[in-house]
Amino acid sequence: MTDKQHLNVHLRALAFGGDAVGKTPEGLTVFVPYGAPGDEVAVEVTERRKNFLRGRLVRVVKPSAQRILPPCTYFGHCGGCQLQHLDYAAQLQQKKRFVEDALRRIGKVENVKVCDVVGMANPWAYRSKATFVFGSLPPLSSAGGEGSGGGFFAAGSHEVVDIAECLIQHPVNNQILAAVKECVAGGLLSVFNPRTGRGVLRWVEARVNGAGTQAVVTLVTTAQRWKTERACAARLRERVPQLSGVLRRVAQRHDAPTEDVQRTSQVISGQPYLHEELAGLRWRVHADSFFQVNAQQSEVLAATVMAYAHLHGHETVVDAFCGVGVFALLAARAGCKVYGIDSSPLSIADAEFNAAALPAASAHFICDHVERALPRLRSQGVHPDVLLLDPPRSGAKEAMPEIIALRPHRIVYVSCDPTTLARDVSALRAHGYEVKEVQPIDLFPQTYHVECVALVER
Repeated sequence: MTDKQHLNVHLRALAFGGDAVGKTPEGLTVFVPYGAPGDEVAVEVTERRKNFLRGRLVRVVKPSAQRILPPCTYFGHCGGCQLQHLDYAAQLQQKKRFVEDALRRIGKVENVKVCDVVGMANPWAYRSKATFVFGSLPPLSSAGGEGSGGGFFAAGSHEVVDIAECLIQHPVNNQILAAVKECVAGGLLSVFNPRTGRGVLRWVEARVNGAGTQAVVTLVTTAQRWKTERACAARLRERVPQLSGVLRRVAQRHDAPTEDVQRTSQVISGQPYLHEELAGLRWRVHADSFFQVNAQQSEVLAATVMAYAHLHGHETVVDAFCGVGVFALLAARAGCKVYGIDSSPLSIADAEFNAAALPAASAHFICDHVERALPRLRSQGVHPDVLLLDPPRSGAKEAMPEIIALRPHRIVYVSCDPTTLARDVSALRAHGYEVKEVQPIDLFPQTYHVECVALVER
């Protein structure tokens, strides 16, 4: 113990989620946010459990060689990033550990080759999509309107951290945030106050293409219309010339920015989509459709998926959770017969539009939940050689029985959560599949998140 009953802890690694992990002299595990492997720190215990403690970092007694000064002034308060205090090479090392640990501990997979994480030359200003939350602020910290502000939630809470610039966002998204705040300050848009029930704006979804030439913004509101909405849209497009569309979507009372609410947005001004360039093709992407948030690393991801798929042009391929059709159409371009499945009508509409640019390709798209579409394909005699699988963060648990029944020879599983990847490959291994190799790719620098591509075969 140190002064004021603080624990003195040596931190040895990071846990998935970003907390550093150490042990007390008695051998009890301690989780410490914003610690670095190799740090010696003074920790105030904030939570006691039977087998572990959680603590607040009070002071770095002896810093790790991996520790650096975070460049963002909001780091440690804003909940968007967890690893800015770590040297980037150390971030990549820890993310590889996350994947290895999840496969071993949850998936019971031993001796699988996990490749080094593919990082970025410049791990900043990469995010093409942002969700900026708006709400009330303490009187002394308000900006962007009286008593209100916009940015991100504080770590572990729904307190709004008002920001001027996010260093991992594409600069155009930061311009959109500033323009929305200007509309609030100018009376063209009011921020919703849950205590009074008054106001319009709840959060903002900004999306820009990788080239920075087109953007769309969705204002998520409490009202279907407000009297100054067209003037607000005009101001936004004047301040951000790249904006090709301004949209509105009404949030239900229970909705939250972290939820995937599949509700169609309405156009106030312009068009509801933008165009991306990826793998030598042009893709239409609606504001409400799924597309990876890191354009540069998406090229690496697509190349890795195609390399693991190892297509010769005669295979039948099913792309489950296909989004706007990226992997499906790359397989179709290679000459394969492809079936793409997604539950989002807008994503399927984008996929069909994108497929029209490849008239010689054989691709059929199905708008349905994967677990319902797969048995229909099987009843129609579709027996895929390769299954491309890119589920949401929750994984493919619901679809796993149908995937197993379909019996593809090869599965290329793209995952943004090593823990659900490990759970799902464990289910596959019980039916004769083996994980051959995993390639982690850093699509989310400065955060604990890591994308993985796993090659699974039977």
